[in-house]
Amino acid sequence: MRRDGIPDSHEDGLAYLADVVGDIGAASSPARREVFLTSGSDMITFLLRKGVRLVRCPGWSDYYPNHKGGNTAGRGVEGIPFDAAELGSWSDKVQPSMAKNFGFAVLTNELRSVQYFNRAPRAFAVAMHVFARTMAARIRRREMLTNGASLIAQMLKSLIGLADGRPPLWTNTTMEDLIVEDGRVVGARVKRDGATLSIEARRGVLLAAGGFGH
Repeated sequence: MRRDGIPDSHEDGLAYLADVVGDIGAASSPARREVFLTSGSDMITFLLRKGVRLVRCPGWSDYYPNHKGGNTAGRGVEGIPFDAAELGSWSDKVQPSMAKNFGFAVLTNELRSVQYFNRAPRAFAVAMHVFARTMAARIRRREMLTNGASLIAQMLKSLIGLADGRPPLWTNTTMEDLIVEDGRVVGARVKRDGATLSIEARRGVLLAAGGFGH
């Protein structure tokens, strides 16, 4: 947003979360909201350094832009259209992107233009760009991933590209419980191939199971 000259601040972000979500317990305590905003920026920087390519969703406003701290320009980012073939044999492990339901390789901020392509010249131009991107992919028999699927695929590609194969990537593995010692999460208990395994974590366990409504 800074790069695009759109005003925003840490204080506005805190005000927005406080006004929309409020303090409903540990899940949204003031301390957790503070960490979400500070660590979120660090996370984006980390992903960019690892080669993940992201774009803003211009015009896709906060869900409740009229609340205190809300931003009509939008704070969302998403992955660029990503060719699933770059994942090789791992490509079928990534769930199809939301855009596949519409039949187009479309980004979030392009969706409105595709739906209302006949309402304005700019919407028509955006829709034609999406159509050309989709047709080019089909001609080459490529599946272009967008939205969250692009983000997951790009992170997966980064892991696959590690030379020493560490950490190992496991599928068909169910997490059963977190391992807690002295009030601190130190690992996870999982089930794989019918066996229960305990995995130690030096710096924490990341639960990637959904988004944070904005």
